[in-house]
Amino acid sequence: MLRPRITVSTALAAAVLLGGGTVAASADSAAPVVKNYKFGLVCGASDNRRVCFETNVIQITNESRCVYDRRVIACTWFGFSFDYEALDDVTINCEDVADKPLPSGNPNGVVDASTDRFKYDLTLKKGSHHFFLAKYMSGEQGEGMPSQNQDACSFEGRVLFSTQFKLEFTPRTDPVPSVPDANTSP
Repeated sequence: MLRPRITVSTALAAAVLLGGGTVAASADSAAPVVKNYKFGLVCGASDNRRVCFETNVIQITNESRCVYDRRVIACTWFGFSFDYEALDDVTINCEDVADKPLPSGNPNGVVDASTDRFKYDLTLKKGSHHFFLAKYMSGEQGEGMPSQNQDACSFEGRVLFSTQFKLEFTPRTDPVPSVPDANTSP
């Protein structure tokens, strides 16, 4: 098991290896400064969701519930968090890349029935803040197929952080309960 550790260097354009992930400091003064990056399993009550177990191997056990395509499904929550400082409101561009196509969607519907790339933007507010992003995956989307993945977020073409991780789909031996639990949101 890899537990990412972070040490942020003040050197310009420095990169720090994080057990599969990297954080880069930028010479561009407009770029946000990212610190304390964590990636792994997500847990906690809906008002206190967080990365509670840092890992680069995500076991998709389907022990939680999520809303996907307007229906409750069994899933596993994972994600990332970090502290940052930004001189202005900024948008960072992120991309998830997988070694095999999987369905991509959200609570409202299927975005792409089969894709190995998913792009999204995150807005970071001016000042010093903490950012948290929860994602979910279901065994219904890739039962039994391990997948190598990379998440990367950049500002004006410069990578701010990147994580390589593996999704391992674990078949359920018990039936998935038909009644959703109360925790279906990050």
